[in-house]
Amino acid sequence: MKHITFKIFLLPIFFLNFSYNIYSQSSKIFDNKIEKLSDNKLKIFLNDLFRITNKECSKYYMIAQFENNKYELKDSVKCFYSVNDNLFLKGNFFKGKLHGEFRTYYKDKTLKRIFEYNNGQRNGSWKKFNTNGEIIKKVFYKNGNEFLIDFYDDQRNLIVKNGSGIFEDNLKMTSSNYKTKVKGNVINGLPDSEWTYYVSGNIISKEYFKNFIFEKGISFSKVLGQTEYHDLFNATFTDMLLIENLKLKNGYECKKSNRIGLGLNFFNKFDKEFYKQVTDKNLEDGWFLIDLKTGKNRKINDVQILSNSKKENIELIKNIIFKLKNPLSGSFMQYKYNYKTNFDFLTIVIKNSKPYHKFNNGDIGLLEL
Repeated sequence: MKHITFKIFLLPIFFLNFSYNIYSQSSKIFDNKIEKLSDNKLKIFLNDLFRITNKECSKYYMIAQFENNKYELKDSVKCFYSVNDNLFLKGNFFKGKLHGEFRTYYKDKTLKRIFEYNNGQRNGSWKKFNTNGEIIKKVFYKNGNEFLIDFYDDQRNLIVKNGSGIFEDNLKMTSSNYKTKVKGNVINGLPDSEWTYYVSGNIISKEYFKNFIFEKGISFSKVLGQTEYHDLFNATFTDMLLIENLKLKNGYECKKSNRIGLGLNFFNKFDKEFYKQVTDKNLEDGWFLIDLKTGKNRKINDVQILSNSKKENIELIKNIIFKLKNPLSGSFMQYKYNYKTNFDFLTIVIKNSKPYHKFNNGDIGLLEL
């Protein structure tokens, strides 16, 4: 039987040693996305997909604290609904990973879910409740496998009992907001026979299981037709939870584009200017969360930096960026609309007096150490 693998998207490591005084050029609020609280915790504004965004268009906000030197979430974390400040989620992190019991709540403060993790992996008993406080789903995780115990439909009919029955539910299975209708047979808590998946009433795929082993799947597309697959299956009994989708690498503006044309050209020029200015200097290791703003001339007009590094190091990075000539890639030339003032929200880490800003897969972004 193939194990179900859940990818836990944890915080990127751009956050800093927040036990020190965080330096921001203008105020305690950095770009209206992050607030430094008095108890060394942060208030981080999130959109409906749990990605960092502006306060004015946030759906949630998180109160969290980070390890001093490891740049990891630690201890308790709480998230709230921006609309009414009611608690949405509470849980714990250990060594930067989801760990222990978590709870989520409806907007009216009614308990929605109780679930747990062990070192970042789903674990143990998971329960979901309706707004009346009644259990509607029980799932159990063990050794990477997911078992359905009980499930009630909207009319409170127990349609899966002790791991057997017909499962039918609308689940959020991707990082987007749309839900997929899932229907299939369950025996001994595991998928059996044919499972069907619908989006907006249309069948998008079918999967087949025999003796608890995944045999094959067939996806249906108007463009590509039918495609058969045999590796990973989609069958699940639970949603992808927002806390698993947490992404804070880049900022998401309210109804605006998020990129201003930064690419390899920008980072190559930054590297050259960086090495030119810091050669033989003992530059303090640190993380620099950077907000760039541009004007209609495609020039960088403003640079704001949040870091726990010394003020002179922050100013050095700022000056390097301002010295770059023609820093933007010009990629916006291909679009028909006029270029407007925009922003980019990125991270550069200084390690052993060297700048890093690429993912392991080659994409531009924060180096994952």
